Amino acid sequence: LSLDRNSLLELPSTLGDLQRLRVLRVEDNGLKELPPELGISPALEEVLVQGNPLKVPPPEVVRQGTRHMLDYLRRIVDFQRNNLCDLSSTCLADPELPEYVLRQRSLATLLLNDNRLEDLDAGVTRLQGLTFLDLSGNLLRHLPPPLLALTALQVLKLGGNDIDAVPGEIARLRHLRHLSLEHNPRMQYLPPTVGLLTDLSVLEVSRCPLRSPPPDVILAGPQAIVDYLGRIYQASSSGELFLENFDMLSSHADMLDPQVKALTGLNVLSLASNKFQELDPELGLRLTHLRELYLRANFFRELPEELVGMGRLAVLHLDQNELRELGPWKR
Repeated sequence: LSLDRNSLLELPSTLGDLQRLRVLRVEDNGLKELPPELGISPALEEVLVQGNPLKVPPPEVVRQGTRHMLDYLRRIVDFQRNNLCDLSSTCLADPELPEYVLRQRSLATLLLNDNRLEDLDAGVTRLQGLTFLDLSGNLLRHLPPPLLALTALQVLKLGGNDIDAVPGEIARLRHLRHLSLEHNPRMQYLPPTVGLLTDLSVLEVSRCPLRSPPPDVILAGPQAIVDYLGRIYQASSSGELFLENFDMLSSHADMLDPQVKALTGLNVLSLASNKFQELDPELGLRLTHLRELYLRANFFRELPEELVGMGRLAVLHLDQNELRELGPWKR
């Protein structure tokens, strides 16, 4: 069927019902969309669309040829039937989502993984029923702000990008159960507000060079991470931080979490029941308001020199350590 060089603005969906249609030529028209039904046309082998301002399929898909165009259109048909939109591995680079997707307010699952996206269409905020969003394997350098409006999300996959940080506003996604951030090589911190995501049972952060939380907490799993970050979040307002029973060591580059050292207004700090053998050298310089310090049940063999600079310290617990002598410590 050849319809080249006309003034066509749309094609009928019934073209997909032509059982013996093998070649469709519609070059040099005004088409913005091809009917999704072409994707399930049984005999169609070649579709020629040059010279049309197509948005569906998008130009990056059109450039790959007929097979990719028909696959894209077939996914639209599947989406209409299953309430699942799969646009993964379609070489998408334009963050603008097709209008047919944004019209589906009840859409539950959106797969955009393994494309070339650097951002996300602000129109995605119309999809308030979305519970599963996969953006892994793209070119994201930040968490797209529209994501933070999708408050029904339960699964969010962002692995394999280049995201440098998770914003504190992630706490808006209070129903999250699964958050994948693995293989983001610039990500060094998880914000304390992750501690407010109490439904989180899967948190994937492998191959991220995280400095906070520390490695020992990460190894303990998602519940430990949420608990740990939640305590830091609460301490920012209470002035009291209890990081007990996390099996933390003092053998890493940062002996104490940088986000803990940033809490310069702390009055009470407990590191009891961990595996510390020494204190971070910056502790006395950063936490100058500290009045109570609990170091019970660790592995200190001598009185930490860092205590000398804590001029306001009134309570110190060092019981159940391995102290042999106190040394010439002065206040």
